[in-house]
Amino acid sequence: MTITYHMLTRPQIARTLRAITLLPVPAQRRIVAALACANSEAGKTRDPKKVALAAAHFKKREPVIASMHAAIKRQLDYAKFETLRKIEKSARLKAAAVKSAEGTRFVSDLVFDPDEFRDGLFATLRSESTDALQLAGDQLFEELGRDEPFVMADPKALTFLNERENKLADIPDEIHAEISDEIKTALDEGSTLKQIAQRVSDKFDQISEGRAANIASTETAAAFGYARQEGMKQAGIATKRWLTSHLPNVREWHAEAEDDPRNQNVPVDGPFIVGGESLMYPGDGAGSPANVCNCHCVAVEGIEEEAA
Repeated sequence: MTITYHMLTRPQIARTLRAITLLPVPAQRRIVAALACANSEAGKTRDPKKVALAAAHFKKREPVIASMHAAIKRQLDYAKFETLRKIEKSARLKAAAVKSAEGTRFVSDLVFDPDEFRDGLFATLRSESTDALQLAGDQLFEELGRDEPFVMADPKALTFLNERENKLADIPDEIHAEISDEIKTALDEGSTLKQIAQRVSDKFDQISEGRAANIASTETAAAFGYARQEGMKQAGIATKRWLTSHLPNVREWHAEAEDDPRNQNVPVDGPFIVGGESLMYPGDGAGSPANVCNCHCVAVEGIEEEAA
């Protein structure tokens, strides 16, 4: 079995991924698919055993990503329905276009409550991430054939959850601003009530399928990575190694990290070197967004070297 990749450079990939975030979701998917086809390294053969192992790990993670994505979408749906309800109840939208100076204040009255959205979103993410932490640790212990249960200590879990929440602190306000801007633009263009409601609905759907999916994937990766790191220490594992997802869109430098001898048998308490950054595990919050967002790599037990 031969698996080939043709790699784009890291700057090319980073520029493309930044540029497509403003495009409609279908267009984003087409471009990512094109990148995946182009992102191959001619003539390079991947170990079928690694490919199979990576696929097994990703299969375990997929339901968690889907659950977290669905939970985030529910919070977005609450905000969407609240906003649409306010628009429908507003008689002023049926009048002439609101003047700009007054419009800003008016628009803020039509958008969902940002504080309620923030509280709901972060409560949801905490619940989903807590479950992901336990599941990832349980799966690791099952892989290792351990009979004792995996235990995620409360202080460590709380520290992890707080750090992840801090990473996402600006997300609610950014989404609130996106919806506000959509309404303001529609008002300035003289859109009808029905047209404004449709634009707002479409914008929420775009966020649900784009940004929400990114958050779900990234937060799942962070939880799985952290729990596996803690589980390896609990189980007394000596070394770990980096394994990519072997999906078509694996980052160039993540594939390099898998092949790098420095990442083959890393002491459990030591970092991997990935793209010039030190990461304790895939999805480590210490890494840059370009290194951890939508990452599906996994740390697995190192391979003991045979005695000479």
